[in-house]
Amino acid sequence: LIDSDPLIGTVTDINGKFRLENIPIGRQNFGISFIGYSSIVLNDVIVSSGKQVFLEIELEEKFTNIKGVVIRADQEKEKVNDPRIADLLTPKGYPLFAKRPPLDHGFYEAFNRDNVHLVDIKDNEPISEITENGVQTTQNTFDFDIIILATGFQAYTGALEAFDIRGKSGTTIKDKWEVESKSIMGVCISDFPNLFTITGPQAPFANLPTSIEQNALWISDCIKKMEDEGYSLCEPLIDAEEEWSAHVSEIHKQTLMDVGDQVHSWMMGANIENKSSRVLIYFGGAGVYYDRLRESVNNGFPEVSFR
Repeated sequence: LIDSDPLIGTVTDINGKFRLENIPIGRQNFGISFIGYSSIVLNDVIVSSGKQVFLEIELEEKFTNIKGVVIRADQEKEKVNDPRIADLLTPKGYPLFAKRPPLDHGFYEAFNRDNVHLVDIKDNEPISEITENGVQTTQNTFDFDIIILATGFQAYTGALEAFDIRGKSGTTIKDKWEVESKSIMGVCISDFPNLFTITGPQAPFANLPTSIEQNALWISDCIKKMEDEGYSLCEPLIDAEEEWSAHVSEIHKQTLMDVGDQVHSWMMGANIENKSSRVLIYFGGAGVYYDRLRESVNNGFPEVSFR
């Protein structure tokens, strides 16, 4: 509701449906927006007492293609004195923010220090071995007291796949996620009854402590329902998993993260050798996601069956 104070508003479900309540009587203006569509404003809508109105609104699809945008390197090059080093640090060949750029916290200036050296092990000087005293490349030997290995990690799925947990079918989580890492809102997985996960794959890219809290609330409410109503088994439904995964994928395609496989992004698991890239993160907004969790609780957990 435009210009309402306090704000009267809501978010849609994954099908674009929403409900507004307690709207003041009189002529009101409403703003409506949905990811991937043009926003619209409905002016002078008459609201009368006790009246319930159903509107079907068609929005025009609108996608902004920014895949051809490349990060400008001018600022980076101004901060780094050596043109060769500046060129090595310049992002090339991928869209803006498809990989996280280092922002202004002194990262680039550090390469002007005498005790900082940048070695291009990808194209110019690959590492040949780790020696007793340091690192040997194809061209030089470097002596070090400490070597810190930034070898990457398997985000969202690595910890769960490390356990030899098997579902009803006898399949492990690792095998189930061989091609796609699907879940129901990141809190449960079809074929794995009574298994709850916190910020699993396809949970939102958001403040993690907050997401963890919201996941824990959903899980505790689910367990409370089981205890109160005498259920001993909670089985996540495959249809709910397919629906949520399709929604996550649809939103993902509207973001720059969708080209993450081209830049070996950990956000798509593309940094793991011999493993296909996949959609791991929900980019529809933390607020929408948290509301979806609460909606699930309020509706009796339709994504699972109880026995």
